[in-house]
Amino acid sequence: MARSRGVAIYGTYALVVGCVNLAGNLWLAVTLAKMGPSAPVGPARAWLAAVVSIGLVAAGVGAFRLRPWGRSLAIATAVATIGLTALNIPHLPSAGGDAVQRAAFLGGYILFPLALNGGLLWFFTRPTVAAQFQPPGPR
Repeated sequence: MARSRGVAIYGTYALVVGCVNLAGNLWLAVTLAKMGPSAPVGPARAWLAAVVSIGLVAAGVGAFRLRPWGRSLAIATAVATIGLTALNIPHLPSAGGDAVQRAAFLGGYILFPLALNGGLLWFFTRPTVAAQFQPPGPR
């Protein structure tokens, strides 16, 4: 079966966003580790996000190649990202002084990632998308 436009778009998204997130999370983890006890949060979460970013890059490669593990990894990284996003919810009250800053935090760090990754879960569980990742049958 041929790769659909949606799977190609996801593959591009996963490669680009995964590489950018990996670089950013590695930098953040090192910076937080250097700060020591004065860091607002520990570096463990940034290291975990870097691992998820590596999974996202691999999922993009698997999506382009229509490998079954690519679809599984895409689903797993979406679930992991939803979990990491949930860790931001307790920080909402301290996101900023005024309502605009709190709304930006809510939208950018909580609602957008939840909607995007929820949409990816929906997309990759569609029967027509799942069928693209099945190995070809005997001829």
